[in-house]
Amino acid sequence: MTRIQAKLAVGCLAMIALCLVAMPVLLSAAESPYDLVLRNARIVDGTGSPWYRGDVAIRGDAITRIAPSITEPATRVIDLGDLVAAPGFIDIHTHAVRGLFELPTADNYVRQGVTTVMVGPDGGGSVITDGMPTDARLKPLLDRLNSLPKSLNVAKLHRPRGCAGSGDRPRQSPANAGRA
Repeated sequence: MTRIQAKLAVGCLAMIALCLVAMPVLLSAAESPYDLVLRNARIVDGTGSPWYRGDVAIRGDAITRIAPSITEPATRVIDLGDLVAAPGFIDIHTHAVRGLFELPTADNYVRQGVTTVMVGPDGGGSVITDGMPTDARLKPLLDRLNSLPKSLNVAKLHRPRGCAGSGDRPRQSPANAGRA
């Protein structure tokens, strides 16, 4: 073997060794099944069952697995220790519409774990006047809400005129007509 051939052989062996050392690291990063794993959480699952300790795995913007222990690698792991992981809460009686137009990220709700707000519980807030909601039609409000970069879901309770509580007298069904 010539001197040049020996140098080439040593160089090739060094490259092979480097690839063998680097390959597991590169593969584990590429094969992480989860973007985030929350370990040791006190999980409250929203079913009414007592909390239990476990791990929560997330990929993208979805929870993909909940288990007593998740051992697969993740891009990021957070040990929650004694903190609670729970589904988002729904606030069913808010007057949040004006606030959503002023601060669409709704930090005050998100920090409390609220992921959905119900607006218009008293029948108001359905039209935009001077950039803010007032009482009337629904479509302008929904269009404006859809254009916002919101951090939470918004549902609108909408009662048509003539329903109890809208200011008009409730209608009687034919079956109940004439009854006191």
